[in-house]
Amino acid sequence: MSLPQGYTAIKDARSIQDPKTTSETSNFIGVLVQSKAPTQAQGGDWLVEFNIQDEFTSGKVGGPSNICCCFYKREASELPKLGAIGDMVLIRDIAIKHRFRGGSNVPVLTSNALSRAAVLFFPPLKIPQPQFSTAYAQGGQAQLSYTSFNSAAPPSAEERIAIINLNAASKSFSSKFQNSSGQQRAPAASKYKRRLVQDVDFGKYCDIVCEVIKFWSETPETMDIYVTDYTSNTNLKLYENPDQAEFPDIALKENWPGPFGQLTMQIRMWEPHTSYVRNNVKKGDIVLLQNVHPKLSNDNKLEGAMHQDHNYPDKICVRKVMFEGQLKELKERKHAYEIHEAQGVVDRMYKAKKATRDANNASAKESEKKKAQKKALQRQRKEQERKDLEQQAEQQETSHAGINPHIRAGYGDIQLSTVEEIMNNPARRITSSNGVVELPFVNTKYRTRLRIVDFSPHSLHDFAPSMADPNWNTSLKDLTLKEKRRDDSWQWFFTLLVEEAVVPAGTQPQRFPLFVTNDSGEHLLKLTATDLRSPKGQTLSKLEEKLFILWGNLLEVKKEFEPHGVKFPLSSGDERLQNKPFECCIEEYGTKVPKSPRWPYGIQRMHKICHTTIMD
Repeated sequence: MSLPQGYTAIKDARSIQDPKTTSETSNFIGVLVQSKAPTQAQGGDWLVEFNIQDEFTSGKVGGPSNICCCFYKREASELPKLGAIGDMVLIRDIAIKHRFRGGSNVPVLTSNALSRAAVLFFPPLKIPQPQFSTAYAQGGQAQLSYTSFNSAAPPSAEERIAIINLNAASKSFSSKFQNSSGQQRAPAASKYKRRLVQDVDFGKYCDIVCEVIKFWSETPETMDIYVTDYTSNTNLKLYENPDQAEFPDIALKENWPGPFGQLTMQIRMWEPHTSYVRNNVKKGDIVLLQNVHPKLSNDNKLEGAMHQDHNYPDKICVRKVMFEGQLKELKERKHAYEIHEAQGVVDRMYKAKKATRDANNASAKESEKKKAQKKALQRQRKEQERKDLEQQAEQQETSHAGINPHIRAGYGDIQLSTVEEIMNNPARRITSSNGVVELPFVNTKYRTRLRIVDFSPHSLHDFAPSMADPNWNTSLKDLTLKEKRRDDSWQWFFTLLVEEAVVPAGTQPQRFPLFVTNDSGEHLLKLTATDLRSPKGQTLSKLEEKLFILWGNLLEVKKEFEPHGVKFPLSSGDERLQNKPFECCIEEYGTKVPKSPRWPYGIQRMHKICHTTIMD
């Protein structure tokens, strides 16, 4: 095939034996016969590879007229968008280099990140037959349809004719192009904004350039990576310098290399990022992390997550930053931080010397200080003795009143309230310009004495629901698949129906539900919630023992009489139920519900047990 002036035949380029890199560039024309999805090279740049062929007399795809083309760019979004297999291709100003493959040096057409090599792709369906090429030749006005990269100039008349002729010559081989192609869908580049750590906010996906401080891995599939760019964010965990803290954390001093302050972000990674980081990244490397999901940690701090991309499961969103221009600002901030820390060391040395001088000057006052400390210790002992006596008196009074001695309630300084006083708390009624208004609830705590007459759910197996159950953890229904994070934990949640500890004869007691939530349940039972239906677990039997102390024979009575149609709760004073009243603390709060005549404010008044423990 006749090539345009200034173009090189592929077999001539492949015949070059000098493996040394040359700065000379050439122009090529060919058919796109193979392409690969973009990948990230070892140095951090993105790479796209494809093969072109300009002669088919051998009757096959491949051979000396076939050559690989490699384009490198800083970002995946900067790579040329490849045409379809079978497109005609013009490449201008590309270098011929050599790559070691199969024991020999193989010529490869290479464009680096700073090269201005241009690529044009011509779809064959829009290329005319040679007999209709007059309008595309010299002096003609017709143009071929194409897509280009790097602002390529339109094809000249000579280039247009060469494209038309090559298309005609290769048309009978188009099926072989498809069979030999390795074309894959290219992963999308990051669409998120690059941010400094100081600008990272909850829920706003972003890219971060940062220095690796520390690694920590709990399982082979996950890894926590601690990073900083030496900017501060008040939502991050505070790593206080042990040398400056009033109460130094010795473990932090031994295990944390710095930086100190709110400069470091913890990011949890999943595969495929985990394997890449383990094999390619070390402490002190500067990396670009893409598609970071900032979120709230269990400690109510800002942390990040990097999950697998569901569209491109092999996509690695971690790359090492090697170029000085991208490192400059981070290194300047790090240098400023190190200067600040060095000045802090000097200041601490000065303060230490001053403290020594002050200690020497204050030696005359040491005896007076010891006397004051002795008096303070005596006051503390007397106060403790007083509290012990009060506790003994309280225990005696509880014993005389028939209160369960195995249940311990906090807030001993709160006066006991009756159920009537709790249900009709006068603090709920306030006077406003519209008259007396009754609040839906008040944030307060009570101390009272109660008796349990029933419980819910019906089965103890359901006293600890799973956080993975959307019917219980309803927040899962509001999350997208990408936002969901597996939670295999269990939480206490059950209800006790209670009444006044002592009910006057002939009166109908006021009863109300007392909720037991996860935190109050752990405090009450001294047990951690687990799957109570697991045959391997022992928590259910321990739970039964604890609840027997709390509610006596209530569970046994229900099991015996409910199958025979006996309705629960039983009437107050029914001798079949044998349990002691107990002393407990109650917290009143409100929860949102749909507005109705019963709840005109859209808030339901609730009570839950708190600061109460079943003693062993």
